[in-house]
Amino acid sequence: MKNSFESNLIKIPAKEVVDELYGAPLTKGDRDMAEFRKKNIQKPEKMKNQEYFEQIENWQNFYQETFKITPNFSKLEIPEKREGFDKLIIIAKSMTPQKIFDKCQEFFPAKKEKINDNYEIEDDDLDEITISDRNAKKESYAIWIRDRVEADEELKNLSFRDIKKQGLITETLEERLIQELEYFSRTKKHLEGKITSTFCAGSQFPIFFGDVQSGSDVQSGSEVPTVSWDNFSGLLRIYRYMFDLNVGEDCRAREVVASTKNEK
Repeated sequence: MKNSFESNLIKIPAKEVVDELYGAPLTKGDRDMAEFRKKNIQKPEKMKNQEYFEQIENWQNFYQETFKITPNFSKLEIPEKREGFDKLIIIAKSMTPQKIFDKCQEFFPAKKEKINDNYEIEDDDLDEITISDRNAKKESYAIWIRDRVEADEELKNLSFRDIKKQGLITETLEERLIQELEYFSRTKKHLEGKITSTFCAGSQFPIFFGDVQSGSDVQSGSEVPTVSWDNFSGLLRIYRYMFDLNVGEDCRAREVVASTKNEK
């Protein structure tokens, strides 16, 4: 005669008895997770600058679509913002003035202008004749600028020497060209052209590589690359201004907020 325990045990499905004694069998998902944990793979580092995620993502998309590259900006150092500087510009690693200029020519007419018979840049490699305060040779970097079509009215009538004496940090040639490409990719329009040109005082075209002049950080004979969209001829122009020339109201620099980490 069966006792009460045996009678109750017979009524319980065999699977439940096994599960109770030995635990429920692992699902495929459980087994996969166990294998993953055995590999001791570190969790990916959380992206810095979460508050600027949308702007950073837009720049990643821009480089993928325009240059067919996939830059990694997860560890990008973003300078601290200042009031009024709301547009983030990211220069991806290995971007150079000539490389960006060549890409401009794929999307719209662009020309390096011959200014006079003594010195011309139209056949020169911009990488060989441009010295910039910042570059992306080793890593990507970011700057903040004022989000405007025209160059900064605050910097009108300032020569290169004036800008350096005031300690202002301004856009380089490669930053201005990337800004043009990104703006065109979004709007199919161009920066400036109606009022101003960008005086790229963050860069120099050294004609003669002499001694650096004391306190001015200007190579002897240097000239400053200047960029504008010419509505009359329908092309992007790169030309030059002498570093000590008073540029007037229609040729202005663009101030930036930048980290000193990427200087030269």
